[in-house]
Amino acid sequence: MRIVVLLALMTIPFVECAYAKIDPEIVKLEKQLSKVKNNSEKVKLQINIARRYLLTRNAKCDEYCRAAIKLAERNKLDILKADALSVQGDYFYRIKKYSKAASSFLAEYTLRKNHKQIRLRANAAYNLGLCYSKLSYPAGGYKKSKKYLEEALSLAKRLKDKNFEESIAEQLYLMAYNFGKYKDATEYIKNNLQGANADLRHDIKELQDSVIELDSTIVVKDSLISVMLEENAKLDTTIERNRQELTNLTKNQLISLIELDRKEEEIYHKQSEIERRNLTIAIIITVSVSLLLILLLLWRRYAEKKKLNSALTERNKLIAEQNVEINSNLKIINQKNRDITDSLNYAGKIQKSLLRNFANYSSLMSGYFILYLPKDIVSGDFYWGHQVGSKFVFTVGDCTGHSVPGAFMSMLGISLLNQIVGQQHIIKASEILEQMRISVKLNLGQSGDNEEEAKDGMDMAMCVWDMEQGTINYSGAYNPMFWVRAGQLSILNPEKCPVGIHAKELDFTDQYIEVKKGDRIYLFSDGYADQFGGPKFEKFKLARFKKLLADTSHLPVLRQYDKLESAFKDWKQDMVQIDDVCVLGLEI
Repeated sequence: MRIVVLLALMTIPFVECAYAKIDPEIVKLEKQLSKVKNNSEKVKLQINIARRYLLTRNAKCDEYCRAAIKLAERNKLDILKADALSVQGDYFYRIKKYSKAASSFLAEYTLRKNHKQIRLRANAAYNLGLCYSKLSYPAGGYKKSKKYLEEALSLAKRLKDKNFEESIAEQLYLMAYNFGKYKDATEYIKNNLQGANADLRHDIKELQDSVIELDSTIVVKDSLISVMLEENAKLDTTIERNRQELTNLTKNQLISLIELDRKEEEIYHKQSEIERRNLTIAIIITVSVSLLLILLLLWRRYAEKKKLNSALTERNKLIAEQNVEINSNLKIINQKNRDITDSLNYAGKIQKSLLRNFANYSSLMSGYFILYLPKDIVSGDFYWGHQVGSKFVFTVGDCTGHSVPGAFMSMLGISLLNQIVGQQHIIKASEILEQMRISVKLNLGQSGDNEEEAKDGMDMAMCVWDMEQGTINYSGAYNPMFWVRAGQLSILNPEKCPVGIHAKELDFTDQYIEVKKGDRIYLFSDGYADQFGGPKFEKFKLARFKKLLADTSHLPVLRQYDKLESAFKDWKQDMVQIDDVCVLGLEI
């Protein structure tokens, strides 16, 4: 009967636990795995996690086994690799992939054999025998199963593990029977029964020895009872003798004992009274000292508070004096700010008066607009136009910096254009820019020989519109020209250098386009496209600006101006304007 029970325990599948969706133990082990640095500890944790997944036949069991095997191989941890192979083989056996299970158990068996682990090698051989019993030849079969089960039986005998021997013998019988090897099956069951009879005879002998030992114990017990009875008799005699002695005490002796007890009680009461009195004195002294310390602490705090109040009064007085001085300085600063603002406002008026009024040339074109938004009161951006015969020269410039420095540069640019175009009548776009560069370098003393000299300059898009030929001659210094016809936007690209000193000064080149009525030309500074804003706090960017111009080019020029202005304000919202903005739109 015992053999059958043990056989059942060895062959039934492991009981699956009713796990929740997430096993808390797995979560705990995976957290430990993410923190551990030692490779040996990592492999052990991976094997323990695989064992937890094995309980529910989860495929992650195989994943963790493979990871453990790979890491163990890399670090030459053969014993841990064998442990991982054992869990992997058990997983494949449970999901009935017997060929894969046999492969894992065979690798484990080899490692156990090399490292002389007899107990674990016996288990691996037993598991191999079970796997091969599930497979047909050549992957498995009777001979392979018999070979490894008999080796497991031999190792179990060396280990003197009777339970394991019985389980293997029973499995050999079942395996032989299932493969139709009835003679072998009979032999296995006979050997198993002989072993069982030997065990039974051994158990009977042990039982007989126990009975003899029990009889000896009973004899010893009877002897002990006789001794105890003799000791009780002696004790009764002693008690009787003491009772007689007490009876023989005289009356005076009893009275003396009573008097002694009374005196001892009086002494005890007096000692108690003295102790109570001493305790009362100690309490009074402790309370008095505590009160004295509290009074000293209160007095010290009062002195510190008085000193602090005096310091605060002195500090408040000093603050009041400083406030008076600060208010006086604020009045001076406010007055200076008003003076500076007034000066800037006046400078702005002067700058605007220098900007050519396109209204004087409005009859030359179908329409135009100028979106001019200085960052401060005065601007580093400027626009300019002038007619020479049948040609109309117009430009937009973006000077280095903004506010006052930029305004000075813009005034220099306007002055040079009045001289080059208005007086010298140079009307070729590239030549105008070249003369501008020479004049800027001359006026600012830019030679390139001194590192401390001013590096200021301006970016420009220069256009010469030949109204008789119907062409526009363009040349640019960093700033391009946009040309829109029937909603399609084209770009004329500039030279990558400014009007002014530069490390690599390039020759300005001329580009020509034929224009017709309804075409629109746009010149602009970089302030519009570089403005930060929008929901992601990013630049407006040139691509978005091109699309806006193309999408609104079908509108009348003043309506397009409104769209550009509202789009800029909607984009900027409450953000600070980062640069001057100038956009010139002209319709042929």
